[in-house]
Amino acid sequence: MWVPTDRVIADLRKVDWRDCDVITISGNGEPTLASNLGEVIKAVRALTKKPIVVLTNGSMLNVPAVRKDLSLADHVSCKLDAPSDELLSTLNRPINELTVDGLVDSIIAFRSEFKGELSLQTMLLPANAAKSAEFIPLYKSIKPDEIHLNLPSRAFPDLWRPELRGDHKAFSNERAFRMLQPAEVAKFKKDVEKGTKVKVRIPPAA
Repeated sequence: MWVPTDRVIADLRKVDWRDCDVITISGNGEPTLASNLGEVIKAVRALTKKPIVVLTNGSMLNVPAVRKDLSLADHVSCKLDAPSDELLSTLNRPINELTVDGLVDSIIAFRSEFKGELSLQTMLLPANAAKSAEFIPLYKSIKPDEIHLNLPSRAFPDLWRPELRGDHKAFSNERAFRMLQPAEVAKFKKDVEKGTKVKVRIPPAA
């Protein structure tokens, strides 16, 4: 358990959630690692009567109990940033046991049990933007309702350091970051929509 359910509900009562369209569970970490995820989803829904969205990296979806708890949500967004193990290691730095095939198989298993809406979120970067042809078979095998392209814009550190978690100002003297050009994003979106027949969403222009 990361945060007790009572604490989650107490914190929620302190904010004005009534005008929100949905309540999103993401957290400072991976929400499916929380043993009380199902309990939290039920408690938040009971309090707010709002749809519940959960953002996950999908790494725990091979566990049946996790899939069962996650299925209580109304919408689940799973990350899929790489079409190969080499790129997965470069971009996401997962544990060695996590592979693209294993991740995709776990999301497919969840998809077969989940009655709500499933989206895939891909962090589009110079390293993967030209690999739409490799992503398309993975997207098609999962059959998401939508695909969301995430376009990061801030710099990033050379090494992971706990003290930088959430402190984006401290990145100012770190490695420069090249954002993708609109044409690169548009091409990836067009290729994927044509190859999958699934709606692809991108952030609105600033």
